[in-house]
Amino acid sequence: MTAQNGQDVWHEDILDDSAIAVLSYPIGEMQRDQLHSHGYHQIAMCEQPGATLLLGSQVVSIPWNGALLVPSGTDHALTSETRCVIRCIYFKAALPSTSIGSLFLNRLTKELIKEISTSYVTERSRRLMEACLYDQIGQLLWSSGSGMMPPSRSLRVICKHIFDTPEDDTPVATLAKDAGLSERSLRRLARDELGCTISQIRTRCRIYKATQLLQAGVPVKLIAADVGYQSNSAFFSAFREIMGMSPARFQAECAASRSLSHLRLK
Repeated sequence: MTAQNGQDVWHEDILDDSAIAVLSYPIGEMQRDQLHSHGYHQIAMCEQPGATLLLGSQVVSIPWNGALLVPSGTDHALTSETRCVIRCIYFKAALPSTSIGSLFLNRLTKELIKEISTSYVTERSRRLMEACLYDQIGQLLWSSGSGMMPPSRSLRVICKHIFDTPEDDTPVATLAKDAGLSERSLRRLARDELGCTISQIRTRCRIYKATQLLQAGVPVKLIAADVGYQSNSAFFSAFREIMGMSPARFQAECAASRSLSHLRLK
């Protein structure tokens, strides 16, 4: 499928030099995309009813007042019962959960997505809005009102605490006690509602925060302590495991993207 700017939806270079990108795809009535997957996450948004995602044999509606998150590596295809435009956000980040889920998008996020995907926006403006969108996506994914967050209030509070203070090393037992839970109950809730451990949630949150600092140009060697790691080697290992590349490479790609934008504006 081809985006309005001529880029192919299956083209793996969409995010080669950036941490986030937005593309729009016009979909015809009863049109069906072919199953494919990406090495990065995707959020599909459509403000008209009828747009869906095919996930294997399952068809999931894209909420017209929200969006649908598709984690990296998930086979999917865009489909629609009516003619519409589906806007897709592709991004590299650590997720609180690796499950497909619906998201509520606030007004700012929706407007950023629509503005970035227009053809008349300047390169410099687009890059600035992409940075803002990246921050907004992170806030939405990790907020208590997100479809990515667990249903139980106590676990949401803990996840919010971890997001707000990624450098904090409070033991799981203490987090459980502060939330009025036993350590065993907290571990069970995390397993049942998030499909992972509290330690894994903490790691994902730290790596997401690290990507923000890297994009802002903070030196790689100064980031480990800021996001809660006792050593650079531990940080580098965790980053590579989640992001599939080193922190230095991630920062270099972001810097190359900014340099390219500057050259295009001259």
